[in-house]
Amino acid sequence: MDTTVLHAGFDGLKVNVDTVISMTTRKALADAKEIALDQKSPVPVTIGGLEFAVRHTGNRAFSIHTGDYGAEFFLHDPEAASGIGPGVTMDFRAFFLATEGLEGARAYFDKTMNALGVIFQPDQMRVSRVDFAVDFLAPWFEPDTEAVVLAARTSKREFREKDSRERFFANTEVTGITCGHVSNRQLVMYDKRAEVIGKRKPGWLVIWNQNRELQGQPKLDLSDKQQSRIWRFENRVGSKCLRRRWEIKSWSDLDAMIGDVFDESLKKMSYRIPSQDSNRSRWAEHELWKLLRAVYRMGLARHRSGVVPNEVREVNRAEHQRMLDQNILGNLIARAVSAGIGEKHLWGYARLHINELERASKRESRTIGERVAKAEGKYRFR
Repeated sequence: MDTTVLHAGFDGLKVNVDTVISMTTRKALADAKEIALDQKSPVPVTIGGLEFAVRHTGNRAFSIHTGDYGAEFFLHDPEAASGIGPGVTMDFRAFFLATEGLEGARAYFDKTMNALGVIFQPDQMRVSRVDFAVDFLAPWFEPDTEAVVLAARTSKREFREKDSRERFFANTEVTGITCGHVSNRQLVMYDKRAEVIGKRKPGWLVIWNQNRELQGQPKLDLSDKQQSRIWRFENRVGSKCLRRRWEIKSWSDLDAMIGDVFDESLKKMSYRIPSQDSNRSRWAEHELWKLLRAVYRMGLARHRSGVVPNEVREVNRAEHQRMLDQNILGNLIARAVSAGIGEKHLWGYARLHINELERASKRESRTIGERVAKAEGKYRFR
């Protein structure tokens, strides 16, 4: 059965640093957080020449981010009582890793730590989670829980329509299986096409079609489920595996051993073809699992999508604008109907109503400037 690898690369990376931010950074974040608390919306702030969005959440800490094409940060407040866990946590976003790879992540880590005034020694840093994902174009495939062979005491669960904890399902089909725990080792297989459509992430389609073009294949049409169903096999390793089993802490440790870590994971968890043999470890490997192992052997650190980050950003921004336009049109039609305006006079009404909206805005307690600033804090980093 035909199968194509559409993408292979790092999909998650979390780094902890046992240190604190500078007091200059602390003041800038605290001032922005105060405004965010008042607005109940993220507030943009420039620190060290880089732009961050500061949320109003976090009791004794600062929650900030640089958007879908950057990273999330959780920073303990140096003026608060000592908290549990590392002083600085940086969690890279999937789109950044897909387009920039591991080398880009390391450079971005250095850049943001310098901007935030984070000073630390090498032994204060540790990598606490790494995810690697492979996307297969395999419309014929449907995951089977029985085909998953795991080490003793490793949990597994499948996603169906009645499982309200996760939304990796459609009708009564099995559309996802999770094995293990993210703090140690975890394997997740799920319908990536459904997630991209459901969560409006067309940037992944750009990445997939880039690879299709390189393979001399036509672009995917996600509206045709029977021809475009994409399954993601995502291997995750957490702090227990990285630190206790492999003693991985630094970037150099990651470069040297992450391939070995995932190689071991693929031996402890596998997807096979069920048979009458009572010894499940003797079952033949499924063709997708063979292909998965071949992708990993090619060299994890070299995997990048080859797509320029701006291409992904612009496609996602266009999709977001399209969604907003749909909302505006729907609200406009509803407002016109409530005023007794029919189809014939709709657009004339719309032009006149813009003037009414301008007058109404001047009667609001919040100024247009304040509302624009709030929107910028919410959408600037998308």
